[in-house]
Amino acid sequence: MNQVTDAFLMGKWRLDPSDLKSLEEFGETGLEFKPDGSLVFTWFVGKGRRQIAFLTYRLDGQWLITNQPSSPREDRVIAEIASKNVLVLDRDGVRSFYVRSD
Repeated sequence: MNQVTDAFLMGKWRLDPSDLKSLEEFGETGLEFKPDGSLVFTWFVGKGRRQIAFLTYRLDGQWLITNQPSSPREDRVIAEIASKNVLVLDRDGVRSFYVRSD
């Protein structure tokens, strides 16, 4: 797998519908990376209801580091490119696969 770059991240991603393990654990989620270092994290909590968190992000080598300005605390996951349109996020060996949605 290849190391993620800012250019690769730009745009919208959603949890891969074929990643059944992650869907079961996290539900339907989406990520939108913006050029200004902001990240919109969306997850669905019921019939048409969604929650949204506004985060910041940066890359440090293999690490994707996020933070929520309203409640500061860094969170780190390993980010990798699995293919042209697949982003893999690895948290302590648990891998989630995201596909482009824009």
